[in-house]
Amino acid sequence: MHVRSTHSSGISRQALRPAIALGLASRRCLQGRRSTPSEQGLTIIECLVAIVIIALTVVAITPPIMLATASRIQSRKVEKANQVAQGEVDRVRLLVERGSYVVNDLPGTTGTINGTNNISSFGAATGSPTGGLLYSSGTVDGTPTGAPCGNYPGATPVAVTDLIRVDVDGDCKPEYVMQVFRTPGYAPTPPALTATSVPFSFEMGVRVYAYYPPPQPFLPLDTTKASLRMGTGPLDIAGGKRRPMAVLYSKMARNDSSRSLGQLCIQNGGNTTANCPY
Repeated sequence: MHVRSTHSSGISRQALRPAIALGLASRRCLQGRRSTPSEQGLTIIECLVAIVIIALTVVAITPPIMLATASRIQSRKVEKANQVAQGEVDRVRLLVERGSYVVNDLPGTTGTINGTNNISSFGAATGSPTGGLLYSSGTVDGTPTGAPCGNYPGATPVAVTDLIRVDVDGDCKPEYVMQVFRTPGYAPTPPALTATSVPFSFEMGVRVYAYYPPPQPFLPLDTTKASLRMGTGPLDIAGGKRRPMAVLYSKMARNDSSRSLGQLCIQNGGNTTANCPY
């Protein structure tokens, strides 16, 4: 009996040794975890540092985002202004190429036909941007069958100093104003030239400005085209004047085979009575 109890006691001690070792190891592991800083949470100072870092990051990336957005809006305005100018040039060119037009179908001008006017000599418009003619494809009630709100082009030429309002999205509200003009041009003689003589060739110009409705003040207009620049302010203001967002000059010539050589001679400085006979 005594031997059996001793043997049984030795077996039980040996069996308990791994369990005791495992318990001690688990206790040490738990003590190590409790002492780890990551298990203790963030302190107030750490939270404040994180907030400061986030705030500095937002402050650093906000200006570039605002500049990129403003530049994209400016580019879109300039692109639409160029489309307006090109559309007006194409409208007049189609009339001239067909040959079935009168003086009243063309843009306004100053000077006399067969004169020496330069297209760049035309100053900026001085007329009011409110009221007057409206170039629009929209209707008053917004329906396809409604009355059109546009009244340009009209039956008479627009004066060189007047502005034409332009609606690009069809809501009968202008987004741009444009100045359209042309040189008196050249016409064959005979017949005798009069104020209503139709030019066979001429140069025309279109300047497109951004439209700012009242109560914003109407600034004097300039003839120098506005340039794109980085910034959030208006790009078309310089020296207290409003610059055009699009400027387009184009030469027009009537497609008349019977007079084409003589007209080309005149455009290159010839004289209708001396070296450019018809």
